[in-house]
Amino acid sequence: MNLPEKMESLISLAKERGKELQYDGCSRDEINEILSTNNTFLPPESYLSFMRKMGKKAGHIFLGSSLFYPGCLLAFEDIDEIFSEEELEKIFLFGHHQGYQYYFFKKGEAGVWMRTDLTSISDERVAASFEELLEKEIEAARKILCPPPSQGC
Repeated sequence: MNLPEKMESLISLAKERGKELQYDGCSRDEINEILSTNNTFLPPESYLSFMRKMGKKAGHIFLGSSLFYPGCLLAFEDIDEIFSEEELEKIFLFGHHQGYQYYFFKKGEAGVWMRTDLTSISDERVAASFEELLEKEIEAARKILCPPPSQGC
């Protein structure tokens, strides 16, 4: 099952469970605003595909994170305290989790990276690709929508 099919599968599961998974995608202009705010390089197509489908909200996916438009643009506030100007030229910053974990792609390097201002570790690769990160989030959302059988699902 490819990534769009997995997103559709989650939407269908929510409907089956009588829960409405509210989602809304970004327009071309909104995606262009995200791209121009980064002004570095094009992110992976899987990220753009996700933003077109669920870029404004995605129900139970990425709970507590500001990866959605327009909140993702706020990741650039006070960012110079986290990244140097030179580093900002080599990353595509796409959001943060509760203001202390920043998610980004590195130019010329595969994967999704995270930097937190709570540890001395500079960058951590949290997924091999945006697809992998999204798959983890979809699986977490499935657990919310359909808890283990002992909990009555």
